[in-house]
Amino acid sequence: MRHYSTMTPTLALAVLLAVSSCATTTAPVPHTKTVPTQTMARATPVAVVVAKPKPVITAIGFASVSGQMAKTLNERRILAVKAARLEAMRILTEQVFGLRINGDTLLSDAIVKNDNLRAVVTGKIRGARTVRITPKGDDTYEVALEVDIALVKKMMRSTWEES
Repeated sequence: MRHYSTMTPTLALAVLLAVSSCATTTAPVPHTKTVPTQTMARATPVAVVVAKPKPVITAIGFASVSGQMAKTLNERRILAVKAARLEAMRILTEQVFGLRINGDTLLSDAIVKNDNLRAVVTGKIRGARTVRITPKGDDTYEVALEVDIALVKKMMRSTWEES
C-alpha cells in the first residue's frame, strides 16, 4: 500500500505562486498603448496638488439612554443622541470661549464647613458639523462634533464686536 502525504493549503499556495511567477508571456496585454521613447522624453511634468485638511476643533459628548425621561425606548434613544450632541456643543463652547469658575469656601474654627464650585460656559457656536453618532454598548450614545478654526476666529471677532 502506498502512503501519500497531503500538502497544506499555505504550502500549496506558495508553490503555485512560485511556479506562476516563473512563466513569461510575449503576447501583448490588451487595452494598452505603447508610447515611443521620443514622445516620453518630450512630456511636460504635471504638478499634483494635494488638498490639506482644514484645521478643526473636535468635541465628543456622551449620554445614557436609560436616564432619559420618555415612554418608549426609541424616544429615549433620540433624547440620548440630542443630549450627547448638546454636551459636545458645550465642550466646543468651552474650548473656544473658556470656562468661568466661581467658588466659595466657608470656614469655621479653621475647619472647612462648606466648599462650593460652580462652572459656567457662555458663548455661541455656529457651523458645528456632526462627524459621527455611535452607540456605545447598550445604554450610551457618543456624538462627535467639529468646527473649522477659521469659522471660530470669525465667531470670536463677531463676539468682541457685539460687546
